[in-house]
Amino acid sequence: ALLTCLLLFYCRLINNNQIKRIPRGAFE
Repeated sequence: ALLTCLLLFYCRLINNNQIKRIPRGAFE
């Protein structure tokens, strides 16, 4: 369970960094 929690945590960090770098227009 601890491993999955860490994995989700890292995935969230990566997703947040990508969202900040990629302009919002890419999602629309």
